[in-house]
Amino acid sequence: QTLSLRANSNGIAYQSYNFTFVEPWLGGKKPNAFSIGLFHSILNFSGKINITGASVGLGKRLKKPDNFFTLQNTLSYNYYVLDNYNLNADFNTGYSNNLNYTFNFGRNSISHPIYPQSGSRVGLSVQLTPPWSRLQEWQSKEEINFAERSTQERYKWVEFHKWKFQAEMYTPLDRNKNPLVLYTKVNFGVLAPYNKAVGNS
Repeated sequence: QTLSLRANSNGIAYQSYNFTFVEPWLGGKKPNAFSIGLFHSILNFSGKINITGASVGLGKRLKKPDNFFTLQNTLSYNYYVLDNYNLNADFNTGYSNNLNYTFNFGRNSISHPIYPQSGSRVGLSVQLTPPWSRLQEWQSKEEINFAERSTQERYKWVEFHKWKFQAEMYTPLDRNKNPLVLYTKVNFGVLAPYNKAVGNS
């Protein structure tokens, strides 16, 4: 079991407080990892933004195709309060909610976590929020012109879907006492809205 309490600050400009608890053997019989986290951050760069969030995750090690495969599911909620926070966007004052689900499927066979000498790590991550704008249109039974709504109404609940693929491989070139290792890495990601009329959140 792991319990983590962390606080970071550089004065007024930035403060962050985090709490994390991980139970690696939920139930005591299988390596099912249960995690819970809470955090609160304050940023004072070109305005002010407060972020408060919580997450709950459940991961497991798979037996097929082999023991190196893992599956992780995480449900997260973040609450943002912006006060003249300049992000070079049309929404810089108000509040916003972010409820999302993240699915991680991967395989990790690296030989050592600090200095890997062989093996590979491959992962696919999908993060989704509910399609709030589509749900509103379905509830009203008509198409809504979101461009006419205020930025606060449009971004009250952020919506997006994010896909990320990453792969890295460690290939030993010299198996002597101090082996030379070739490290190869590929990352690819896509972030898009459900409704272009709402815009990027």
